[in-house]
Amino acid sequence: YYMYELVGIMVHTGTADSGHYYSFIKERQPIRPTDTGDRKWHEYNDTQVVPFDSESIPQHCYGGVEDFLEWDRVLQKKVTVKRAKVNNAYILFYQRVPQPTQPGNADPASSTDSINGALDTQTQTQTQTPDTGIPSPSPFLSPTSSHQPPTPISLYTNTPA
Repeated sequence: YYMYELVGIMVHTGTADSGHYYSFIKERQPIRPTDTGDRKWHEYNDTQVVPFDSESIPQHCYGGVEDFLEWDRVLQKKVTVKRAKVNNAYILFYQRVPQPTQPGNADPASSTDSINGALDTQTQTQTQTPDTGIPSPSPFLSPTSSHQPPTPISLYTNTPA
């Protein structure tokens, strides 16, 4: 099986009627050459990009309830009340973790050359298939394909644009 790591989170804060989106994103590579190889997390919120501690993901992304200090007019002091959190993870982004390759057990999807080789093999298989009258599943893979992109049609006049 493949292993995946969490590399990004899109968060919605607000209600179903309104709100705001922002993201937590893990670096693909360390930004500074002096970093020890640890890829850092950052919060991207409109024009602000600030470092983010991934240990606080549960507090920022899981919703639930939180304790909040609120001024009580009757008691004339701050009291602790519970309220619903308004920030929740909306989309999670994962990336497959490269597996160490062993001789004779290479992961075919681990390199661009392997992917291109797989596409070449698929293209050869498709071009050697006898014509059955059924369109090729992906005419874009064949270098000898005569497929042309469709002619754009104007939405208003139904004529070629």
